[in-house]
Order: sequence, then C-alpha cells, then structure tokens
Amino acid sequence: MEDIATTTAVSAGMYALIPGSKLELIPEAGRLSNLDQPAMFNRILLEHLQSL
Repeated sequence: MEDIATTTAVSAGMYALIPGSKLELIPEAGRLSNLDQPAMFNRILLEHLQSL
C-alpha cells in the first residue's frame, strides 16, 4: 500500500533536497510504516542509529 499523501515521488523529492539524507522505501507500508512493517522499520532505524 502506498501512502496517498506522501507518495514515493514526494518522498524522493524531499530526499533530493536534504543533503546527506537516505531514502528507505518499505514495501507494503504507508504513513505508519512502524506499524505496517515493524520488523523492517526497526532494522532500518537500528542501522541508522548505529551509523551515527
């Protein structure tokens, strides 16, 4: 399911404007990706935190 308010195109546009950012697309997740796909969300978040 794609978030109808923040589409992939909108997300890609924001990503392009934020230097040093990283775009992670979580399949079958909408606005509440942490609830829609918790395992993948947590893995991505932990990888990010470990990189700091």
